[in-house]
Amino acid sequence: MIRNSRFSETVKEIMRMGLDPSKGSFVTAIGVLSSLSKSSWEAKLEIYKRWGWSEDEVLSIFRKQPICMKSSEKKIMCIMKLLVTKMGYDKCQCLQNPVILMLSYKKRILPRCSVIKVLISNGLVEKDRSLGTMLYMSEKDFLQKYVTNFVEKNPDLLNVYQGKTNVL
Repeated sequence: MIRNSRFSETVKEIMRMGLDPSKGSFVTAIGVLSSLSKSSWEAKLEIYKRWGWSEDEVLSIFRKQPICMKSSEKKIMCIMKLLVTKMGYDKCQCLQNPVILMLSYKKRILPRCSVIKVLISNGLVEKDRSLGTMLYMSEKDFLQKYVTNFVEKNPDLLNVYQGKTNVL
């Protein structure tokens, strides 16, 4: 339970960050910010800054999807390293899709990026795949579109998706 003074400070801070009190994300932001220590918030800010994001950009993703700041520092680093360094996505694509930070790294992001990486390297799909579309679609749709459709050209795709063949 949050004490009245802490609650009041949290609400004021969220207002300063530019969140709209009439939106549901405002209430979520209260819960997120009140659950993080100042040092934890600062540590997460620093991680994003290391990836070239400004404080305004971090606040922008917080306004869009406050819960993304609940991800651990380790998870944020893993996701950003994979998407930016290994997959070549621009930080702006991550900014446009902050929900990505809430997805499971091991169960969704890594397997899907592995498949896409193989398809790109084999010239079967173009590099400019929509990051959000690829990660948000259902497992059934992803498997159909990116594994089943290309398994004849690359029989190892299912193993890549299941993590039996390491590509990243």
